[in-house]
Amino acid sequence: STTTTTTTSTNTSTTTTRAFSTSALTTTTISATTSTPITTSTSSTTPGATTITTRTTMTTSSITFPTISSNTTTTPSLSTPFSTSAPLDAQAPIVSAVSISPSSVDTSGSSQTVVVSITVSDNVSGVAYCFASLSSPQGTSATVSGSSMSYTARQFMSGTLTCNITVPRYSLTGNWTWGYISCYDAALPMNGRRLEGGSLLNLTGSSLAFVQRGPGDSFPPTVSSFSFSPTTINTSTSSATINMRFVVNDDLCGVQSCGVRVLRPDQRLDDYNFYSFTPGPNATFGNVTGNLDVAVGSPVGVYSITRAWCKDVTDKSLSYVGSTLAALNPTLSFTQTTPSDLAPPRIWSIFLSPAVVNTSATGAVITATLNVSDDLSGISSCSIQLGPPGQESSARALCLPPQQPAPFLSGNVSCNISLPRFSRQGNWSFRSASCDDYYGRTINVVLADFASSPSSVLFVSQVGVGDSQPPNVSAISITPSVVDSREGNPLFTITTSITVSDDTSGVSFCFIDFVTPTGLLSRCWTNATTTPYGPLEFMSGTLLCPLTIQPSLSSAIGNWTWSFLSCFDVAGPPARSLNIASLTLLSGSLTAFRVVGPTDSSTSTS
Repeated sequence: STTTTTTTSTNTSTTTTRAFSTSALTTTTISATTSTPITTSTSSTTPGATTITTRTTMTTSSITFPTISSNTTTTPSLSTPFSTSAPLDAQAPIVSAVSISPSSVDTSGSSQTVVVSITVSDNVSGVAYCFASLSSPQGTSATVSGSSMSYTARQFMSGTLTCNITVPRYSLTGNWTWGYISCYDAALPMNGRRLEGGSLLNLTGSSLAFVQRGPGDSFPPTVSSFSFSPTTINTSTSSATINMRFVVNDDLCGVQSCGVRVLRPDQRLDDYNFYSFTPGPNATFGNVTGNLDVAVGSPVGVYSITRAWCKDVTDKSLSYVGSTLAALNPTLSFTQTTPSDLAPPRIWSIFLSPAVVNTSATGAVITATLNVSDDLSGISSCSIQLGPPGQESSARALCLPPQQPAPFLSGNVSCNISLPRFSRQGNWSFRSASCDDYYGRTINVVLADFASSPSSVLFVSQVGVGDSQPPNVSAISITPSVVDSREGNPLFTITTSITVSDDTSGVSFCFIDFVTPTGLLSRCWTNATTTPYGPLEFMSGTLLCPLTIQPSLSSAIGNWTWSFLSCFDVAGPPARSLNIASLTLLSGSLTAFRVVGPTDSSTSTS
């Protein structure tokens, strides 16, 4: 992309910087006419037309105009806004070949590595990474997987990426098969393509990935005994610890972990896992120990162990319940004897600052301070919500107490609430807040609860320009309108073009819900117009919403109809939402597109 700017020497600073971001690797050219010499990093120029060229990726946040030479104090000023543009990336990467090496391994002596090579390409932003998963002879109940490196320093447009996959020692003997391949590009948000089943088989030529020819661990661990202590605890002032011990044996690869499921007096189920294995006479037999921690202020009553299990290094596990669990240990409960934390926390006051913010030029931060207390277990977290007058939009934040060894029983918790640029003008008022303690008790409060609180400040005025209108959608179209499943494409991308504009903050993103021929919902998202470095100020134009389907599936054949469209601006809700009737009126048809089946006489993809 190319940006040309004609300037005059009016800026008295030594540099001029304009923020920008691109969705692909581009060459950006800035042209300036100056009345004094300027110096670039590589050469000095004479007065007149000057061109500076730089290559930039989407991770670059700014370009700094070169400094003036020592005989002057002026520098060219760039027109505002300074931006670049690049083609939108609406297509997922294309995988053209998949292979694996070696085709046979022996894991009896140690774990082994197989390498999956994926030939892949992308049309605009480049391939970010790929992921491969393989299934064991027992199927998807046991898998191994690996990921390729992410290419952040340069664009990877086409070529071969490799995924190194570790096959654990004593993995199952026999044929390991292909699970799935996924590849993602570098766009924001990422476009992904997943190949499995027939689509993957077309590339590999066989369901077989590799053969594990060595002895395999075919059986899960067995537990010969299970014990714990103490059986009575007190959590009135601090947490309590139950010491767990399993005596376990495995046939080959060894034990990885054991665990239990506990039914509390309040009928909540909690799972605990323990990973400390101490070998006995051999590496596959020994003790698994661990601590089961019961939180301070937990409810009084009996805690029952309803399930126990152990897992080996290759993830095979065996569970014990009912009579098999009782055979390991007839005593399957412990008791918490002291009063528990029955009362929720209290919120005494809420203070918002500063009193005034201005989001015309940039976003603003509001600090919320909550004065809180709890009787026993202590405050774990609070949350707060603010909102402008008469709007469904809101701003939220999570507030955490200070880190300290003892429970946080009283004091102030604070958090920062971010208002985006062009937030709605007027008083942003407190709407609601909640606090939880470590036992799980919650208090919820609203504005009316603090109407007579003299120590509370419950609103902040946003005095800058605000964005009060959602984006406007003026047109939609879809390409192609007909997809022929008989053409043999395993995956096909339908692209909806949305012509949209916004009056103040700019369009952020849109999404569309379609109704499939079987009555389910399927959603596409447009590429985001915001980046980690801020919005691109997309005021008007066309956003592309790609939807990837599998035409060969029987559930895809038939008419796909409109359901719902929403577009959001950078300032946030409310969104512009169009229902079925509005979308039908805008597009001219209730049917968005059609997938032609094997017996259909309609024309091919158009």
